[in-house]
Amino acid sequence: MNPPITIQERIINLLCAGMKEEPSPETREKLHLAFLVNILAISMMLIFAAEAMFKGNYYNALFLFFLATLVIINIIIIHFSGNEYLYYDLSVWLMNAMCIYLLSTGGVDKTGLLWCYIFPLLSLYLQGIKRGGISLLFLLGYCCFLFFIPNNPFALVDYPTTFKIHFVASMITVSVLSYFYEYSTQKSYEKLLSLSLELEKITLSDFLTGLANRRKILQHIEHEKNLYERHANAFSIILCDIDHFKNINDTYGHDSGDLVLKSIAGIFTGTLRKVDIASRWGGEEFLILLSASDQQGSGIVAERLRQAIEQLRIEIDNVVVKVTMSFGVATWKNTDSDIEQFLKKADENLYRAKEEGRNRIITS
Repeated sequence: MNPPITIQERIINLLCAGMKEEPSPETREKLHLAFLVNILAISMMLIFAAEAMFKGNYYNALFLFFLATLVIINIIIIHFSGNEYLYYDLSVWLMNAMCIYLLSTGGVDKTGLLWCYIFPLLSLYLQGIKRGGISLLFLLGYCCFLFFIPNNPFALVDYPTTFKIHFVASMITVSVLSYFYEYSTQKSYEKLLSLSLELEKITLSDFLTGLANRRKILQHIEHEKNLYERHANAFSIILCDIDHFKNINDTYGHDSGDLVLKSIAGIFTGTLRKVDIASRWGGEEFLILLSASDQQGSGIVAERLRQAIEQLRIEIDNVVVKVTMSFGVATWKNTDSDIEQFLKKADENLYRAKEEGRNRIITS
């Protein structure tokens, strides 16, 4: 029995509904934080709008209602468009507008501008260092413009000069500290991501050929199977084996056998599409996954590979060695349900290709 979905997960799922790909845990966390900030902003805007109406400041109230409406529209936009960066940008700039309002009007008893202290960290976190830095500089610039331009029509309340200087200085301090914190966090994340990708490459690729290993291609076959169940996208696999590879090892040595394996891997890499995946299945066997490829298309690809390998010439100890391969091709069909049986079908076709004389293709 699946555990119940929490309110937080329901909210995130609604926000991510328009995204084409499943967002990462970091993206989901950031989307949730932006949503909470937007809800807080809407609440504050409506409270300040009600206060402005009570005091007869109808223009201010109208402005705040307008901002609250834009925040709601922003939430709707992310739900339908899935554009997370637009969502972050609009969230930050609407917060910026709210801070400008609080700076100009003072909020409740001139304490509204204290809310501005949360802006540096939020803007840098949601938008990143570059775009967040621009948003932050804009707000700091407005502070200086508002406080230090005489007879400023946007200054609706009067702050003591000492307070203005201390506020701007403290905001700059918080902004600088937030910038360095976000910068160091981003660099640490990039380093961890690089190490993670390197580790993934080691664990999911074959050391000798650089192709995917058995574990990685099985993951992708499982993914293609799930796509087929949802969208009926055809896919195929090619299991191929180097003919008489043992003779090459026995005659020229294992180093020469490694050279043959790497040369064939190079042909796969140069011939296949980027969406296809070639792997070293084990020993001299390779398994290739062809995405969005039916039986006819996969047969054509296998023949192209067979011809390319047949024309391959490898010089070993001043001797030119020719190599051929046998291919067993299987295409996923409505009757297929188990990946093991699917692989077995390709293996049986490969066995038939070997039995019928090698250097040929058997498809099903």
